[in-house]
Amino acid sequence: MHPAAFPRYRSTPIGEAPDAVRGARRPAVPFRTEPESRRGRRGDRQQGVDVADGAPKSAYELAMEKLKRQDEAAGVEAVELTPAQIEAIAEARRTCEARVAECRILHQSALAGAADVQAMQELEANHRRDLARCADDRDKRIERIRRGEIL
Repeated sequence: MHPAAFPRYRSTPIGEAPDAVRGARRPAVPFRTEPESRRGRRGDRQQGVDVADGAPKSAYELAMEKLKRQDEAAGVEAVELTPAQIEAIAEARRTCEARVAECRILHQSALAGAADVQAMQELEANHRRDLARCADDRDKRIERIRRGEIL
């Protein structure tokens, strides 16, 4: 059969579709607007726009607001750290970074002197254990600082 026999394939002027065509569409509207009810999830306020000054928010700000809402829903209270606690946490992190750097240097020098594969595997396992211990010590120290046990 010839394609023109099927109304679906019949060529029609743009924006005009015969009524006999199944699924006929109305003429396309170049700038269709959405109804008021679909403009934003929360009424007049658009998502990602600061209501106070109308400036768009960054992805970081949107993510932080979302996390804050999730914390409020879960009942988690935000605790403000004192400047002394902030400094103590920074010092704990710097100390851990220094230990990790020292472990890596010692590990590289030990690997250079290793002769067989089994010794290298043992050194790798020891190195991973040392790094995990440093991270665990850092996390425990930071948690104690946040609770106020250490300053």
